[in-house]
Amino acid sequence: FYGAMDGASKFVRGDAIASIVITLVNILGGLYVGMVMHDMDLQRAAEVFTKLTIGDGLVTQVPAFLISLAAGLIVTRTSADSDLPRDVVGQLFRHPEAMFLAASFLVALSLTGLPTKPLLALGFGCGAVGVVLHRNRKALKSAKQVEKAKEDKPPEPKPEDNLLVDPLELELGVGLIKLADPASGGDLLQRVTRVRYRIAQELGIILPKVRIRDNIRLEPRQYQIKIRDVPVAWGTVYPEALLAIDTGATSGEIPGIETKDPAFGRPAKWIDPAHKERATLLGYSVVEPSAVVITHLSEIVRSHAAELLTRQQVHQLLDNLKHTAPKVVEELIPDLLKTSHVHHVLCNLLRERVPIRDLETILQTLGDYADRIKDVTILTEYVRTALARTICQQYRDKNRVLRVVTLDPALEDILSAGFDFGEHGLVVKLSPQIAEAFTRKLAEKLEPLAAQGYRPVVLCSTPSLRAGLKQITSAALPKLAVLSLNEITRDTQVESIAQIGTDILQLVEVGAS
Repeated sequence: FYGAMDGASKFVRGDAIASIVITLVNILGGLYVGMVMHDMDLQRAAEVFTKLTIGDGLVTQVPAFLISLAAGLIVTRTSADSDLPRDVVGQLFRHPEAMFLAASFLVALSLTGLPTKPLLALGFGCGAVGVVLHRNRKALKSAKQVEKAKEDKPPEPKPEDNLLVDPLELELGVGLIKLADPASGGDLLQRVTRVRYRIAQELGIILPKVRIRDNIRLEPRQYQIKIRDVPVAWGTVYPEALLAIDTGATSGEIPGIETKDPAFGRPAKWIDPAHKERATLLGYSVVEPSAVVITHLSEIVRSHAAELLTRQQVHQLLDNLKHTAPKVVEELIPDLLKTSHVHHVLCNLLRERVPIRDLETILQTLGDYADRIKDVTILTEYVRTALARTICQQYRDKNRVLRVVTLDPALEDILSAGFDFGEHGLVVKLSPQIAEAFTRKLAEKLEPLAAQGYRPVVLCSTPSLRAGLKQITSAALPKLAVLSLNEITRDTQVESIAQIGTDILQLVEVGAS
């Protein structure tokens, strides 16, 4: 193919050189014929025979022009499966401006002394074609706009759409919409994205997408957080102010609107941004409105992580683990446990804010005991023991000291008799009066721990007692961490801040009688 193209190019080059030589010979020969044979003067002979020579030269260049044009079309054509004649016609008549330009050029040529009628006829013909193409393009553009309008039109709502429930929603009052609008400087969307990464790193779960929308039923500065279409938390923020949170070590007062931190309930004030530097110097923790909302959302996610972990997400976590530890998954599922059992164990861990990132250790522990134990509550306690290092790391300080409230052995014996494991898991046999008295006393003993800035932790002796204590205290003390001795690592130093002793035994005995 390329050899044939090279031959065609050599022909065109040789034909062009021959045309130049022939033109020169024709001019000289014409001058000789005109002056010698027809007795013309030099000027007249040059005028006549030069015109004839140029015309003859143009005619002789037509074959070379056609060959060059054909070669260019063949060489530069793309490899797409398309019809070449159709492509040429389409490109020629695609733009009406080209027809208008050609018509103008032909009409201009008719004024130069060339044949007028053919040029005018061609000019008006090109103009007519341009008008038709222009009208067709306008009609096609209008049709595309109509079609696009139909596509952009939101679909009609279907009854099935009301069956969909968003796992996590954040609804904003009309006064807070700008917090989520990047055009107004809002960074709420970016903060939500960072929360999803942080939760994955802390707890080991993939947080579902947070749906953010406005709600005209809320107060302008109010927001609410929903889990599966049910409101679980509310709050009020002032988008034009800053929240100064009392850290407990402030050294002065600052003017502002009294409130409480919606995430943790600490005393706070909404202050003017101009007072930010002063508030920081006085020991307040100053945060922006969007940070207040995001912190509250993060805390709600942590406390409701078990509800947000779906069976489908558990399957995805197991599929991911198959890439790094396939045998661990294959030995456990489905021969020893079903995915639903693993799901319940993971939810039990998340319910007490135990991370499930180390999924390999969790499944290995389940594989060690699942052949003889099917109760997910008991299996959860074995998994907690395997995750002792992770659990202790959450509650001890930088010196590896764990400050706790302990129980008197006699009290532990009485409480242990009130818990049992049946066919359907943990069974609480304690009367509500006993549970309430114990919870009230425990809350009193935890106050010194909270006053020193430590997280509330109670330590008991056995895993079975630990599960029962968490069951009876979860409603009144949701942030209480109940640990057993099996979950304390060797490098952790335990310091007992207080002990619930014989004074509570009297209340327990009265309730039991």
